[in-house]
This record gives sequence, C-alpha cells and structure tokens, in this order.
Amino acid sequence: MAPDRYISTILKPSTWGGAIELTILATRYNAEITNIDVETGRVDRFTPPEGQPGMRGIVIYSGIHYDAVSLAPFADAPGEWHQTLFPVVRISCNVHFVKAPTW
Repeated sequence: MAPDRYISTILKPSTWGGAIELTILATRYNAEITNIDVETGRVDRFTPPEGQPGMRGIVIYSGIHYDAVSLAPFADAPGEWHQTLFPVVRISCNVHFVKAPTW
C-alpha cells in the first residue's frame, strides 16, 4: 500500500492498527507491548529496537479491537488508579527435562 493511502486509511476512526502501529508505539515509548489474541491464543511481543524495555503494556485483541489490560486496587477504583504499565522482569533459569520412564 502506498504511504499516502496508508495514512488516509489509518486516520479513519473506523480503522484499527495492528503490528506496524504496535511496533511504532513500543519504539516511541521505549516499552514492550505484549498483545494477546484471545481467539487464537497467540502472544506477540513488540519491543523497542535498542536496549531493554523497562516497562510492559499488555493489550488483548478480541478479533474486533484492542483493550488495554489494567490492574486496579479494587473493582470500582477511579481511572487514575489503574496501572497499565508493568515492570519487565527477566528471569534466567536453567530447565532440565527428564525423559519419563517407559515401564
């Protein structure tokens, strides 16, 4: 798609972005964006091109649109109390698989 056509398409209120836009947002905000597709179970991670992201946002894709995951201290918490960015914690561990005995 030509750039001019893409721009006019993505600016329409009825148009949703996708992988390209999530990559741009991850780069712009230096944050990992994890997308979970609830229809297929697929998980995609969009990370900034340089360095390790310090924070992660999570979006759920329902096949129609994206919703941000948020964590609130209680069910009816005011919107400003909702956390939508979470620290990225990398854990390194060694996993050893043991073949099950065949008796």
